Amino acid sequence: MLKRHLPLLLVLVLLLQLVGTTVFAADSAENLPDPELSFEETAPFDDPEYYRNMASQEEVSLQSTFSDFSPRPLAPSEALRKGVDVSYYQNTIDWKAVRADGIDFAIIRVGYRGYGSGQLVQDPRFDEYMQKALAAGLRVGVYIYSQAITPAEAAEEARFILDRIKGYNVQLPLVIDFEFAESSGGYTGRLYNAKLTKAQATDVCNAFIKTVTSAGYRGMTYANKFMLDKHLNPGSLKGSLWLAQYRSSPTYTGSYEFWQCDSNGEVDGIKGSADIDFWFENISAMPFLDVSPSRWSYNSILTAWEKGLIFGITETQFSPTATTTRGQLVSMLYRMSGSPAVTGTCPFTDLTMDYYKPAITWAYQQGIVSGTSETTFSPNDPITRQDLVSILYRMKKPGSVSGSLSGYTDASSVSGYATNAMIWGISTGLLSGYEDNTLQPKGLATREQAAAFMVRYMNLK
Repeated sequence: MLKRHLPLLLVLVLLLQLVGTTVFAADSAENLPDPELSFEETAPFDDPEYYRNMASQEEVSLQSTFSDFSPRPLAPSEALRKGVDVSYYQNTIDWKAVRADGIDFAIIRVGYRGYGSGQLVQDPRFDEYMQKALAAGLRVGVYIYSQAITPAEAAEEARFILDRIKGYNVQLPLVIDFEFAESSGGYTGRLYNAKLTKAQATDVCNAFIKTVTSAGYRGMTYANKFMLDKHLNPGSLKGSLWLAQYRSSPTYTGSYEFWQCDSNGEVDGIKGSADIDFWFENISAMPFLDVSPSRWSYNSILTAWEKGLIFGITETQFSPTATTTRGQLVSMLYRMSGSPAVTGTCPFTDLTMDYYKPAITWAYQQGIVSGTSETTFSPNDPITRQDLVSILYRMKKPGSVSGSLSGYTDASSVSGYATNAMIWGISTGLLSGYEDNTLQPKGLATREQAAAFMVRYMNLK
């Protein structure tokens, strides 16, 4: 991310490029090497963060500590947390020492898009950092250094992240790091050269946010004050904001959840300079005491609750692993559709609870649900994964579906009526298989799974 100075080593590298003694042409960003070569060969010339991180390693000025900065005032519902963001250039990190130094969280680079080639490259220390940071007890988020110039490329970057965080307990947002690449003291690279309007650049960031939100994660944009003031429409950005402004106290007046205050920070366990950050955590957002921030479904449950789609068993208990009943699911869909007025009746005689009567009547009239018999709906029966996806499929009415479930070992267990719905669910990202390559179509959907399905469904195109 942002760095301040260029070291002597960089100057020498640039001079060598100018006189033509390097083994490749470097007269424009488009001529930079392709990241399909090994990282060690290409990173110094195609990784947007290389020069600034190299500068960080060469700095000899006094490093800053968190006490050197004055964050914005806290809201009554906020708590201030200290963190770092890291990439390959921090080299070996002693994560236990980082945690012992009072660091609460880390935002770890998944990779970057080359500012010359446009290729996506994984950070070679990503898995190492994730495993060790989580083992040390830090909460983690992840980011990608973006050079996306279209919404499609931003969505591609989001999927690049999603593919690589499977199996990791990511509680903080997934971040698009949206900034111009720098070289020779000026801006360069495909994002800068694209000359996007504010609206176009904002659409790029929002495409990333929409993709990660659809997968049940929180999305965030990282940008410096210059980018926010001159090249984005902050008020139109979806998700939260991570502000980069290197001052003792920020002057940016918009809202933000994270603040990167310096790239020359001193943190135990990290050799050389570290990017240091403050997080203004909303500690009053989640009302359910049995849903911790480290739970995989935390963001989905919080989003579904904030939007009024799902309620707790009590005011403070959600029971995330309890099964979802048929009546509960249809009630969620009804609320998601705005709780439209219901007239007429349905043929089910076993609707004994007032909270789901209008919802089931509405869903039946819309052709979204059917009964377990001609006169019963069985609202208190648990719902299976395949039935949950089938109901969403009928609600979405996507039309023709192509593909198969042959890649899953239990594909033959999917009921015939649910096959197209399950194929659609897989193709849209609404549904994902388990680590053992099964779908478990007749497994019972838990309340936290239902919340995740609702959030993903809301974000489908």
